[in-house]
Amino acid sequence: MDKKGNKTNYFSHDSNARNSDKLIRLRMRHKAAGYGVYFMILERLREEPNYMSVKDYNMIAFDLREDASLIKSVVEDFGLFVFTDDGKYFYSESFNRRMAVKDEKARKQAEAGRKAMQRRWGKNDGKVTEKTTENGGKTTENGGKTTENGGKSTACNNDNSSGSVTDLGENDNLLITNLGENDNKKSKVKKSKEKESKEINKEKNKETKKEKNTCEENGKTVEEKILGTFKFFNEMIEYYHSSIRPVKMLTYERHRKLEDVVLHYKSEDIAAAMRNAMTSDYLNGRTSRRKLPADFDWIFEPKNFAKIFEGSV
Repeated sequence: MDKKGNKTNYFSHDSNARNSDKLIRLRMRHKAAGYGVYFMILERLREEPNYMSVKDYNMIAFDLREDASLIKSVVEDFGLFVFTDDGKYFYSESFNRRMAVKDEKARKQAEAGRKAMQRRWGKNDGKVTEKTTENGGKTTENGGKTTENGGKSTACNNDNSSGSVTDLGENDNLLITNLGENDNKKSKVKKSKEKESKEINKEKNKETKKEKNTCEENGKTVEEKILGTFKFFNEMIEYYHSSIRPVKMLTYERHRKLEDVVLHYKSEDIAAAMRNAMTSDYLNGRTSRRKLPADFDWIFEPKNFAKIFEGSV
């Protein structure tokens, strides 16, 4: 649920799911860690279009802070997920069936709400139309309700009226029909300035939010992402058997460089850049142009990291 209690990211979960044959085999091999990874993957599928995930175990491992080998085993070894024909994506058939029921219920609720609104406001869906009468007044139609003004009388027929006519005083009539042109202009200018002010404040809020970094990605703070990326760097070296040397100390300068990276790149982009670095012959010192492997400080220099992410080194 979100902060207001709406079930925007909800999906159903059987209370005895752990006892299914597939999940018992999963728990026997990977214990509670594997069970937790399984449901975290389902949470990721809930947020993906068509409830499918790209087959990128390193990226998922980086997001879940688990080993890529565990992610791969959970996805492939227990019949819990199905792959698309091209092998690029995977999904859960049981999860999709549950979401289909939920999506259909939401569609029917939306349709019922739309029809109820039509019944309330009439065939024109509550749209307001305006016509000019013979005496120069205006007739406003709103869902079958008609109001006439511009003369000395106003007729308004609604659910609680019997078609009676109310006479306006002469002074009141003048106030209605003789609205000054300057007043209209002032009102339009005021509304325009208010709109412009709102847009300016909106942009300022965006910049402030970015500068102060009050936003979080997937519930993780900037500091958590910095520490996670520092650890992930060493894990990727081991996973790819890279010649790049691991690091032990998170110095102030390294912390500053990591902060710049996590503020400008998404988690999956950082994971992609790490794969590029670990598999690059140039960065591993296996080319005539570079005989020694690159190090952490060189890789996370902003201009170098951009090239690595783009695959140009």
